[in-house]
Amino acid sequence: MIGTLRLSPYRVILLIAFVPLLANLISGRYGRLVLSDFLIIAYSVWAALALGIHHGFGAGIESGGILIVEAVGAYLIGRACVRSAQQFQALARLIVKVVLIVGAFTLVESVTGNHLIKSTFAAMRGVGFSSDIEPRYGFHRAYGPFDHPILWGVFAASAVGLSWYAAGSANEPLIKKATRTGLVAIAAATSVSAGAMAAMWAQFIIIGWDLLSRGQRHRWKALIACVISGYVVIDWLSNRSGMKVLLSYLTFSPATAYGRLTIWDWGFYENALKHPVFGIGINEWVRPSWMHSISMDNFWLFQMVTYGLPAFVLLAGAFISMGSHLRRLPRSAMCESARLAWATTVIGACVAACTVHYWNQAFVWFCLLLGSPSLLTDKSQLHGRLDNNRP
Repeated sequence: MIGTLRLSPYRVILLIAFVPLLANLISGRYGRLVLSDFLIIAYSVWAALALGIHHGFGAGIESGGILIVEAVGAYLIGRACVRSAQQFQALARLIVKVVLIVGAFTLVESVTGNHLIKSTFAAMRGVGFSSDIEPRYGFHRAYGPFDHPILWGVFAASAVGLSWYAAGSANEPLIKKATRTGLVAIAAATSVSAGAMAAMWAQFIIIGWDLLSRGQRHRWKALIACVISGYVVIDWLSNRSGMKVLLSYLTFSPATAYGRLTIWDWGFYENALKHPVFGIGINEWVRPSWMHSISMDNFWLFQMVTYGLPAFVLLAGAFISMGSHLRRLPRSAMCESARLAWATTVIGACVAACTVHYWNQAFVWFCLLLGSPSLLTDKSQLHGRLDNNRP
């Protein structure tokens, strides 16, 4: 701690790297500027401005400044370090290895309740660690190295798409790919988190559709149409709204689903819409008198309520813009696998963000993921073309 500023290892790295990375981006070292560059910077500046308006200049500089460093800095690391499909594959393999190694510890945590990683590092600092989170279905909720089981769950779940599409070789046997991805899913499940389950199910649906529809034209448009049509039919036929039906399946209990819906109704209608421009900052949000917890288990709603609707539009727009940008990049088998890996992972993370809030390491990973595919090209094909053109 330096005063009230917490300097975790990833923050130290981001603080050191931020200015050089930003200078390189502006100078064109990471290729031409794309729309998502402007959107992620605009989102961070808007959020910092909102904090300054609500809590004063000091909060805008300190809290807003660290938000800019985390969001833009992590995004820039993705832009700087992933400049080809091969480098994206290397990132995917690294993340999958981390998830599988940490997953071996979290499996023990989930079964025994002995939180090995947290307890070990707490003991190194001369303090103790104990979890006050109740088990679910007889399993303890594993933390891994994260601040909460939810964060470990959504991080591990994000490796499902990476494992299936990008972590293996081109001619990898299906059984090997399925086994590795299944182990990743088990690691994520040790968090016993609805957000992790939602992220995994979204990715498995995309992977399943890809296997069934391969070779068909307009297959992704057809999938989007099916999802929208399915929601409309559920909303029409059910005696509950489509959102209530979906939440009942995306959460572990009706009570949890009801709590998520209450958070959305009050957060959006009583807070975001009544303070649409700069939100309410980190002040307590208006909620029912019986709801004592101030936590808001919805990352997207949190952006609207805390920083205003423009912040949500800018951040969501950055992801949409990057997805659109990927469609225009050169095509090859390796690039296509990297694109599918990124899109599957991001869709899963965005779905999970409707039921959980991302903070600390998970937020940084979310932003790094946003910046990672901006320059996807196949270096092997490029070198092959150069070799063929030599006299």
